[in-house]
Amino acid sequence: MDGRNYDAYEHRDNGIDKLSYVTALMHLMKFIWSTGMLIVPYAFQNIGWLMALGILIVIIALTTIGLHVMFLNVEEDMKEPLDFVKTFGVLNAFMLATFLLAAILGLTGYWFYGEETAANFILNIPISQSYGQFAKIICMSAFYFSYPMHCYVLVDIVWNTYCMHKCQSIHRPLFDILARVAVTFLSANVAALLRYLDIIAALTGCLPLNFLVLILPAVMDLCVLYESGYGRYKLSLIRDICLISFGILLSLVGVSTISYEIVKIPHFVT
Repeated sequence: MDGRNYDAYEHRDNGIDKLSYVTALMHLMKFIWSTGMLIVPYAFQNIGWLMALGILIVIIALTTIGLHVMFLNVEEDMKEPLDFVKTFGVLNAFMLATFLLAAILGLTGYWFYGEETAANFILNIPISQSYGQFAKIICMSAFYFSYPMHCYVLVDIVWNTYCMHKCQSIHRPLFDILARVAVTFLSANVAALLRYLDIIAALTGCLPLNFLVLILPAVMDLCVLYESGYGRYKLSLIRDICLISFGILLSLVGVSTISYEIVKIPHFVT
């Protein structure tokens, strides 16, 4: 079958309700947790009603887009899969909305707490207030339900590469469950035992994530377009070089900043 004529929507498993109420609730909780919507009142306390109103209008508009996107499944589950990767399609709309929400809330959170801002300014909310308790409970619940997604790639590699072929077929379901539990248990305990998890997470973000999100895709694009050319005025080449340079710059700035923070912490290693 020609891949260009393949309609993934017609071949989906229609017996499963992929947009059930439970699924929608989980997506909503993950959206609230990832964008920090529950922290908006605290972030806007010191910036004035007029500016807060303007920013809230923007956030509400973007939230509407984000909520609709979060309720959609991945490309192969869409009726029109090509709409997922269009210039103004689902993917780009979701990424733009998420980026703007994260940037706005991050800036306003730092604006309010200043140098006292924690690694996640949810941690700055007073636990003595009912609103702060509610926000943290919702965020913890969202993280709890979304944690399997973070471990999915690791579990898939460990199970399919190292474990599955060593188990008899009759015992595979049991060992599959044990492998998932082990990966989750180990990763959660490592995070709990680390004293400076925020610094380690920041270091992970400025090195591997920059490489995976900015540098590697640009390098792959350069390789793919090498034979066919980089288009008029070499715009694709210029774009990829800018992405690679920007990724390297972010990595250098991030590593130098984190190294400075590590040096200021006494007995960081111990």
